[in-house]
Amino acid sequence: MKKTLLLSGALFAATLAAAVTTNTASANADYTSKEGDSTADFSINPTTQDGQADGNTLWLSAEPSFTFNAGDLSTVMAKGQTLDAVEDKRNTLTVNDFTGDSLGWTVKAQLSDFVSADKKDTIPGSTLTYTQTLGDAVNFKSSVSPASLTSTESPVLTAANGEGQGTTSTTASGAKLVLQPHANAKPQQYTANITWTLTQGAPVEGSQPVGGTQASGNTTSNPS
Repeated sequence: MKKTLLLSGALFAATLAAAVTTNTASANADYTSKEGDSTADFSINPTTQDGQADGNTLWLSAEPSFTFNAGDLSTVMAKGQTLDAVEDKRNTLTVNDFTGDSLGWTVKAQLSDFVSADKKDTIPGSTLTYTQTLGDAVNFKSSVSPASLTSTESPVLTAANGEGQGTTSTTASGAKLVLQPHANAKPQQYTANITWTLTQGAPVEGSQPVGGTQASGNTTSNPS
């Protein structure tokens, strides 16, 4: 009888020890296999100009204006005249591309007719030309060509697909204004508007620019 009790006690002790060992191992296994997740993040604020956040992601922040030397009345009336520009500091064209799309962009310009100060005379058909020099450019490898502005909208500066991100600037110099003969010319100041249009997408020959983002600005041109 005593042997039986001792055997039962020994068996109980062995069973209890095994259970404790199993529970401890299970607890350790549960502890070491737990996983967790966390995050890391940041935000990008809109680029600001003049201290104000600009809501556009593709915009023109500067367009050149031109003032030309005075023409001669009799010369303009008889055969037209070519006038040289008076150099000033408003000669920068600046494009800002923060779309993140890298589709390139195109700047076009259109020169209106020249209107006299008294609004009674208009000189049509003029051509304004100037040389462009590349200034600030984060990612611009396309060639920069001389610009020619007429009454028909035409490209002035183009960034190819994959280029033009960030800020790109050119400086205008050597501007000339070609006036057509105009018998009704007046000895007054004449002023024309230049409309600048920026469109997302580099032009493909025979097609329209890709994309729909567009910005525009106006400047003036006049003989002094």
